[in-house]
Amino acid sequence: MTTRTFRTPACLVIACLLVGALAVSAQEPPQRKARPTIPYDGPEIFARLLDHAGLKPVESFERLADGPADQSIIIVFGDPQPLVGFDRRPRPHWNDLGDFVKRGGALLIATDRSFSLDQIPSLGWADVATTNSDLVNYLQNFENQPECPTLLRKEFRRPEHPLFAGVNQPIATNCPGFISMDNDKLQTLALLPLGTMPGPKRDLIASIVESAPLPRRYIVTGPDAGADRVLLIAGHGLFTNCMTVRDDIDNRRLALNTIRWLKGEQRTNVLFVNEGKVVSNFKMPLAGPPKMPMPTIDLVNRIIDAVQNSNILQRVSDRILRPDVVLRVAIVLGTLGLLLYGVKKYFQGRWSLEATPALVGVPPPASTPLVKRQMREMSQRDQLGEPAQALARDWFRTYAKIDFPAGHAPVELSFDVRANMLQRRRLVKHVKSLWKLATEPPPANWNAKKFRGLAIFLEDLSLSAAGGEVIFDSAKPNPRVV
Repeated sequence: MTTRTFRTPACLVIACLLVGALAVSAQEPPQRKARPTIPYDGPEIFARLLDHAGLKPVESFERLADGPADQSIIIVFGDPQPLVGFDRRPRPHWNDLGDFVKRGGALLIATDRSFSLDQIPSLGWADVATTNSDLVNYLQNFENQPECPTLLRKEFRRPEHPLFAGVNQPIATNCPGFISMDNDKLQTLALLPLGTMPGPKRDLIASIVESAPLPRRYIVTGPDAGADRVLLIAGHGLFTNCMTVRDDIDNRRLALNTIRWLKGEQRTNVLFVNEGKVVSNFKMPLAGPPKMPMPTIDLVNRIIDAVQNSNILQRVSDRILRPDVVLRVAIVLGTLGLLLYGVKKYFQGRWSLEATPALVGVPPPASTPLVKRQMREMSQRDQLGEPAQALARDWFRTYAKIDFPAGHAPVELSFDVRANMLQRRRLVKHVKSLWKLATEPPPANWNAKKFRGLAIFLEDLSLSAAGGEVIFDSAKPNPRVV
């Protein structure tokens, strides 16, 4: 009687060792606990920052009403409607939201919804509204996402404000809206960048012209930022988890500055409402799942000794790895492989696969958007004079109600400046320079640096016109230029 011996494959030995290690280490199977999930667009990291600042959550509007206003903060993300009903409820320490702010309370409303603040009459912001218009920006955005325009230092209208302390990297918005208002007493802290417009438009000139004339306000605060801690932001997407977790943008720094500014020196309690639901726990765990426990050296040695003494590998190989079974499996696999190879060569010989994308007209995900390619080419050739003139003309269409019909000479300009002597001189010079750009042939050799300077120039001039410092008369056949 002959005994067959087979050499055990190394991979089979390793597999058995791993299975044995897991079996020994799992003598008492651990109870699985349901770990909370962290949504991509949730407020958990912002809530953690509130906790790090030493702020305590208030569980309901009723609990907030029971305490003094000067120790409390109200933060509303998303749906602002809970504030409407809350503003009309009687309370012992203060009357309404306006009285809450006057008595030292702090308020942050960050919403991407269309909402008019005349629904909160006690606040005194009746002529202020947020608008959700599906804004996009193909020129200045985060990671090539048009729905995420970025704010740079030039978009900060009050760069000295505590909100922007230490902010050196871009601020990435996420599906923002904008703020419209007629109240010149409120302070505009930040604007959306040039090129931000409603709707997915691809034409460069149209996108610049449509987005340039009106300054799209993004962050607004009260007239006295030192006394009234009220902040309105047209979108809470910049404070969601996906934005505050990044290190290549300064959204987390802006969130920390915002929390510190709202907290001040005396406030300790926060009513945090996210999409209509009160966030009552600021200690949401942010850690990932636990790592798999590794077996110790002593455990591995015991497993190897048990495998050797039981001779399990030899018995398994004698039962499974018989020569006739191995031969049959090899023949079947080889035949199947030859069959698949023959079918592949047969179909490849009849036609070639189409190399174009299945969706016609959709560029590859990594390709540069059309607007950026157009802007890059025009900038390299210093041919931005025509877009610059289009910006200037559309500015006068908006503020002076002057049209520029093709084939007709433009009318003369009549305007008045209501400011002090130095400011008057500067504004008159700026308006005349912009009028010259709008009426004369498009300038040549306009590069990207000049074009960016024009954008900043237009933002300042638009704020002056909106504030009543520059007033235009109705266009007449030959009006006098002031």
